[in-house]
Amino acid sequence: MITDFLQTALLLGGAIVVIVLVTVELGDFSWIPTSWQPTWDTQPAFSFDPRVRVTMFGTFFSVLVWTVCTAGGDQLSIQRFMSTGDAEAAKRSYLAQTLVASTVLFTLLFVGFALMGYFQARPDALPSRLNLATDGDQIFPRFIAFHLPIGIAGLVVSAMFAAAMSSLDSGVNSITAVVTTDFLERFGLMPKTRKGYVRLAQCLAFGLGAVVVVGSSYMGNVPGNITGMTQRTTNLLATPAFSLFFFALFCRFGKPAGAVVGAVYGITVGALIAFSGNFYSLLQESAFLGSSGVIDISPISFQWISPLSLLVNLAAGAALSKVIRTGDSNGQIAVKSAIALLPLFPLVGLILGWPWIVAS
Repeated sequence: MITDFLQTALLLGGAIVVIVLVTVELGDFSWIPTSWQPTWDTQPAFSFDPRVRVTMFGTFFSVLVWTVCTAGGDQLSIQRFMSTGDAEAAKRSYLAQTLVASTVLFTLLFVGFALMGYFQARPDALPSRLNLATDGDQIFPRFIAFHLPIGIAGLVVSAMFAAAMSSLDSGVNSITAVVTTDFLERFGLMPKTRKGYVRLAQCLAFGLGAVVVVGSSYMGNVPGNITGMTQRTTNLLATPAFSLFFFALFCRFGKPAGAVVGAVYGITVGALIAFSGNFYSLLQESAFLGSSGVIDISPISFQWISPLSLLVNLAAGAALSKVIRTGDSNGQIAVKSAIALLPLFPLVGLILGWPWIVAS
């Protein structure tokens, strides 16, 4: 929590520095937009068309679901709660975290406004190959590299690394704790001495960190907008993890098999939506679709990942938990679980056919 505080302070400070420098450079607050800008997409309030990338309702609901699921199932949040003295302290901690996160969010929102206003007022400062409407991910790095004074640029870069580090170190720590406690220790694979325990945790942390760093170095090869890319990964397992906690804590009739089957449903639905563009590309290249002539189908928006994944997860898990009785044998539970997985196949077809249904 101490390192997260320092990293958040550095991130917030770097964002404020950028806003101040742009304001001083332009001489006033003319960078604050007073009307809808031509570089912004028009966002509908709601649409059942899954190919619509962003809607106002989808933004609100997907963020709400993601916030609830990460607060109730993400190991980063759980470990922060567990580091407090009691439930009241955990509530205060979460309230403080929410307020700080909202402050950082709105500060970064104004950083985007400031950068847009700066390059609109200084169009010659932006190379011809970059466009505010289509190359938004590259504007901030460009400003840091070419328009910030020496020293200040280093501080802002440090702030960006702090933001990345705040996720990396907490995530590695959480995964290490889960692996050692829920797997190795449970199956009696932990070292007997404290020194060996610490050494194993260090090796796990180093290995996990190396995998994350090496994997992230290939992010440049992944096409698409950075928001869409990150949402397709962060939303993939957030709802299934939360659902396991939900069945354990809040569902009185919940059964372990129901929770597992629900997680299978949730992960499958999330993956189908998150990587629908890839699935559609494979289907379009197949002989069947090639003969039908359907070649212009966009992938499903990332905003549908968390709501639909959570809904299907809880529905499937609750349904199977209701069917399973307390006295059932392991064989009976296995048979009922296998039967409960059968509706997953038509559900896959329904999701993949959703854009075709709407288009027709």
